[in-house]
Amino acid sequence: MHRNILLRCAVKKTPTAAPAAAPAPSRIMTTTRDYIDGTMVVKELGVVVGNSVLSRNVGLDVLSRMKALVGGELYPYTKLLEDAAEEATRRVMNEASIVNANGVLRLRYQTSALTDPIAGTFIAVMATGTAVELQDDPKATITPLKDFMTPPKKKKSIGA
Repeated sequence: MHRNILLRCAVKKTPTAAPAAAPAPSRIMTTTRDYIDGTMVVKELGVVVGNSVLSRNVGLDVLSRMKALVGGELYPYTKLLEDAAEEATRRVMNEASIVNANGVLRLRYQTSALTDPIAGTFIAVMATGTAVELQDDPKATITPLKDFMTPPKKKKSIGA
């Protein structure tokens, strides 16, 4: 079921996705939760996995190491991690489409950084989830998400 291939190339260090990375199927819903509001799981189709291992060129690696000495965000690594997570998610969705799923529940990510003194830094992201067949649930009540960005109101104290 898993056709993921881990490629490591110490000579050419440009982020390369699988040949002509196909866009992820647009009708597959994903969530880290066990459910999607307004739907019900008709059938669990199994675990789906997507991997991505990317690296940057040696020049950016050296510059990032120098920047690490003074502190601050290491943007090349941030971008590398975002790209690897996006590719791993795309591969999970492609795996789900192969088994005719229209949803992936319990989506989880694992990351690791591998450093080779000669080849530089590699960032690996593995995404896993449960492929499911979903259908609309007419009885479901949709729970609105709370606004976590708004700070709670302070209570007025009596006598203050």
